[in-house]
Amino acid sequence: FNPAVSLDGFRREVAFRGVVPTASHEGRFAVLLEPALSGRIARAYVAGVCQVKINVSDIAHTCAEVVSGETGMLASSDSGSAQILWREGTANINLALGEQWAIVRFASTCNGSKNGSSAGACGCKDGPYEISVDCGDCGAYYYDVGTTMPKYWWLTITGSVSTSYAYYDACTSIACEQLAGYKVRLTNESDAYGGTTCAWSGSGSLCVHAELALDGANWKITVTDKAACVLAVLRKAADQFNCCGDNGGWTLDPGSSCDMTVTLAPDPCTCCPSTPCPPPDNAPVCRDTDCCLDNLNCGFSVTVHNLVIGNPHWNGTTFDPPPPDQDCLWMNGVYGMAWAGDCTWKFRDDHSAPDDIFPHYPVKVAALLTLAGRVWTFTLKGPTGQTASFQSSGWECGTLVRMLFNGGTCPDSGLPRTAEFTVPP
Repeated sequence: FNPAVSLDGFRREVAFRGVVPTASHEGRFAVLLEPALSGRIARAYVAGVCQVKINVSDIAHTCAEVVSGETGMLASSDSGSAQILWREGTANINLALGEQWAIVRFASTCNGSKNGSSAGACGCKDGPYEISVDCGDCGAYYYDVGTTMPKYWWLTITGSVSTSYAYYDACTSIACEQLAGYKVRLTNESDAYGGTTCAWSGSGSLCVHAELALDGANWKITVTDKAACVLAVLRKAADQFNCCGDNGGWTLDPGSSCDMTVTLAPDPCTCCPSTPCPPPDNAPVCRDTDCCLDNLNCGFSVTVHNLVIGNPHWNGTTFDPPPPDQDCLWMNGVYGMAWAGDCTWKFRDDHSAPDDIFPHYPVKVAALLTLAGRVWTFTLKGPTGQTASFQSSGWECGTLVRMLFNGGTCPDSGLPRTAEFTVPP
């Protein structure tokens, strides 16, 4: 009943008309507690924790979602409206994949095993997804700033069988064959001061731990079980390593317990040069914006014009310099923006002012571009407190977005203070 038909009926109970789900029903489904006859009322969960069958396609998936045309089960996913709290395959390797019983919590958002987008929201919520490191051939290139590498790698064990080494049965707690298709998300480890290192590590659902680390002239992957027994050690020459892309061709160390093959790939949300950027599958950056924004996922440049130094003041004897937070001249120039999640892009480098101001002089500047509905906002913050905010009005795909100054400490130049970039067609 809706209120116009019967207000008493509407107030008395919650009832929905059920249909076979389509793609538009993501996050808007029920789990039946009993068979539902046509035209009759049946009990169902519409939110909370309940038992449900799931078709698991990846053991790393931690979320599930309704499937178009499917009424018997949900499908596992990187993100969705149902969070998997428990499933049969976690304890029974024979049910690692495929149809199995699970306990889920749903009617919320589940950002998921790979921090992908959830229904009705922007994707990649765990940023930044890149770090600067000085790791061998992925080394420093300018003012001791390291090469961009993924903060998160995904290690996939594509094949694994037991070897005949004597200590295998006495040491390891898991059969090598169970690891085929196993995935582990590796996170960069911090040093004692919170800085980045040349090591990434992580553990998966079978308590198997993996580490990627620079080891002399090689990158080394070490896979261990929960008893810290080494299952496999694999190496790849540093000069053959893709610092921010897919890596295969690993060589297994003699004496490894598992004859293992692996691949290493950046997290899908990583925006290194020349690699695909979020969100995956050509989805729009934000659900309430035009799909032409797909082309901005891999970064672009914003150009700032007509910021100046504040006027000095005459004190009767000499000119006093302007306050430090009004020294904005060198904040003009080009800012390379990179995707940071939640409809935002960030500038992640030292800013080099135009040559006619301070040639090749790197300055620490924070820059952030955000999109809310149809409004772009670009903000700058300098090392001595300078601030400048710019905002757009209307814009169209394939045209220049011109954002005008709308607040901050940078003084008026007498010319329009702008920040601009072009939205791809």
